[in-house]
Amino acid sequence: MIAYHGTPVGGTRQDGARFLAGRHALVPFPRQDDMGIVADVCQSFVFDNGAFSVWKKGGKLDDDQGRPACRLHGLRMLDPAIFQSLPFASADSTNAAVNGGSISRFGMYAPPTAGQRANVIADRIEPHNSSPIWQREAQAEMAL
Repeated sequence: MIAYHGTPVGGTRQDGARFLAGRHALVPFPRQDDMGIVADVCQSFVFDNGAFSVWKKGGKLDDDQGRPACRLHGLRMLDPAIFQSLPFASADSTNAAVNGGSISRFGMYAPPTAGQRANVIADRIEPHNSSPIWQREAQAEMAL
């Protein structure tokens, strides 16, 4: 697992450089204060679009037509019941990889190999597409 450490880092620039040296950084797109240090000393980095922080503050993440203001990725959300109501550009899941090994979920007509079972699971997911806009009425609030 890659552990990404959020930036900007408190303290002096030198403190930040020492802390981030050899690590992986998560850089908020609107707060790229440490980007020079991150590019120089980190193994890798990713940008965070800041959507979660905006959402937590009750901010708007979409335009007047319900289209997202940025590209969104659904982390572990590759379930049609979820992603068909959300405007994801991409999503991921370990469902096919993990459950392809399970014969019991297929009943009496189980595909003979784990790879074939994983294909069946993926083939059931992939025909569905994410919503082009937020569909708030289909969403339920979840406690974090």
